[in-house]
Amino acid sequence: MKQIYLFYLFLIANAVLAQNTWKPKYTFQDNFSTSEVFFVTTEKGFVGGFSNDAKASLYYTDNGGTTWTEIFKKNNVKFQLTSLFFINENLGWAIQGSDLYKTVNNGGVWSKVTINFTQNGSLKKLFFKDQNNGILTTSKGILVTTDGGATWSLEQFFDNSNNLLVFGNYSIDRATGKGYAIVNDKFIYETADYGINWTQVFTMPATAITPKAYKFTKIDYRGVAVGDYLYNIIGTDEYDGTTFVKTDDVWQKVPNNFLRFNPAASFSNDLFFGYTEGKIYNAVTKEVSYTLPSGFIADFSFIDNIGYAIGVQSIYKYDASVLSTEKFDYNKNLIIRNTDNKTIVFNTTISEPVSYSIYDISGKLISKENNILLDNKTVNFKNTGVYLVKITHNQNVVSRKVLIK
Repeated sequence: MKQIYLFYLFLIANAVLAQNTWKPKYTFQDNFSTSEVFFVTTEKGFVGGFSNDAKASLYYTDNGGTTWTEIFKKNNVKFQLTSLFFINENLGWAIQGSDLYKTVNNGGVWSKVTINFTQNGSLKKLFFKDQNNGILTTSKGILVTTDGGATWSLEQFFDNSNNLLVFGNYSIDRATGKGYAIVNDKFIYETADYGINWTQVFTMPATAITPKAYKFTKIDYRGVAVGDYLYNIIGTDEYDGTTFVKTDDVWQKVPNNFLRFNPAASFSNDLFFGYTEGKIYNAVTKEVSYTLPSGFIADFSFIDNIGYAIGVQSIYKYDASVLSTEKFDYNKNLIIRNTDNKTIVFNTTISEPVSYSIYDISGKLISKENNILLDNKTVNFKNTGVYLVKITHNQNVVSRKVLIK
């Protein structure tokens, strides 16, 4: 018998989640080209990059990107600060080439942190749980600090064949310590303790047509990973992009999605954005969220109900905090299981007309009705699988994932 399990993967009350909600927010001058963005609150954030006059710079905003101030500049274009990570607007760390730097005064001054490059390998990505505890992935393992980066210890991980595990892109939730990492290109590992210990949970599968190479490139702790497959077709190398999502602790490939996203990140638990070929997409449904007027996207930063995307000289903002004219009591808008285990029931006390839509995991629209009363409305599912169910009332959206099996 089919069973249906409901679990919350996304909830934004009083939000606008319509298409084309990305908006140009700011254009940097003086030929400054953005490369990395990090926000510590919805209003306070940093953008790093370089200019064509051989200067590396860091900019800061405290008003949600309306205005920016250059807080750091180095007359050396190679001195770009990467893997920015800030605990607050004052305390942060960054990688510069083979060196690690720390700031305690809003990025105005950076002090070099001593790390033995030869012993610990090339530096990759930073993450800090708080002002003392953090990790730094390298080509030889994971460096761990418990004193704010003053000292580091190298932790190494090996597979069953005693091969060194090299951690690539990773993502950890600062609130819970849970996250995922791409390891040796083809494997997904999971952590529950802020990156101290890791367990393999998924292996990227080959395809029916044997690829020349394949790998994951980006991953997000909310449960999305993107990558690509490289094929040699009649002597020509061709890439197919791919997206995997985690549903009910199971990683699944999104069918018929060949977009090669770079970069990609998650806005919330079921809204995954990816950039490719001049457009920002919903990485799961393949819907175009925004078409750039020019340039490209180099990096995303999402915090609470605000998203930022940067590229070339521009920064774009995704604002899901626009208030509706009427309060949306989402606790009364529930999708519940019917007793026959084959249908869902919309149980809501809203007396005004609302709309709902249901998509399968490939993004195909399965069912949709507009301007109807949803109270005790039932929907039958004929096939097993993962479905995305959205309820819309005015400018507000509640979205849940449903697994029928």
